[in-house]
Amino acid sequence: MKANNLLEGMDFRIYLNLRRTYTYPTGEHPIILRVQYQGLKKDINTGLSCKDEDWDKDTGLLFPHSEEANSLNEELVLIKEKSRERYRQLKESAGDFSIEELVNHIKGIEPPPQTLMDYMDIKLKELEESVDIGLQVTTFYKYRRVKRYLEEFLMSS
Repeated sequence: MKANNLLEGMDFRIYLNLRRTYTYPTGEHPIILRVQYQGLKKDINTGLSCKDEDWDKDTGLLFPHSEEANSLNEELVLIKEKSRERYRQLKESAGDFSIEELVNHIKGIEPPPQTLMDYMDIKLKELEESVDIGLQVTTFYKYRRVKRYLEEFLMSS
């Protein structure tokens, strides 16, 4: 587990914990994913649980004593892998972000979509940069005209 965390970098770590402070009526405790980013910590409930005696705190997984434990371990490993992947995606796309943005991205909560006009502005800037490289200037003018027509249409609606 420690070697895995070294690979994640100094500003980002994830690990699984058993929340012993809460017990379900079945006697099981929730398994949480702790995200540590830039010195801050946030917990994400995995939706999984186990009994205290089944939890191996050194590995952050269940003791592999049954088929059910092995199945839960596979699911927990997958949760960690997906979380690392979501961190990498956010790091590549956003550069700098907060722990709240990271947790939301791990949970699959995305920011609200852009407006249509914002999207058109972004695409027009991209097209403008490719004029004379792979796009004729007249084609760019046509796209710009479509944006103007769209603005007029939206204003009249």
